[in-house]
Amino acid sequence: MSFLYQDLSYEILGCAFDVYNELGPFLRESIYQRAMEIALSDKGLKWERQKSVPIQFRNQKIGTGLVDLLVEENVILELKAVDMIHPVFISQLVQYLSTSGLPLGYILNFGSIKRLQYQRVILSANIRVGSA
Repeated sequence: MSFLYQDLSYEILGCAFDVYNELGPFLRESIYQRAMEIALSDKGLKWERQKSVPIQFRNQKIGTGLVDLLVEENVILELKAVDMIHPVFISQLVQYLSTSGLPLGYILNFGSIKRLQYQRVILSANIRVGSA
């Protein structure tokens, strides 16, 4: 079985580890977002900030969500700077994936003292959430 967007995932996670290793924890989420934008650009990856994702109910748009970063039009990144990844963040990402039609997203948490935390979420016919 192949790994969904294996090369792109490797590049994204490499950028996230670089950001965490260079900046450490305790900064604001907006600082990590800007650092990720620079790191992604340095790798030659295309990204969009605060990408709007429609939220629908009974086939009608009722609002929008904003994903922190969309990379190469394929992978949603939700950035956090908190003590740990909470289940509500996973639910939020699942919602963004289901409304956007994209299959892959990551929660990147730069706030943990010990290490960068990340959660890979794959949306398919059966929702699968992987941990790391």
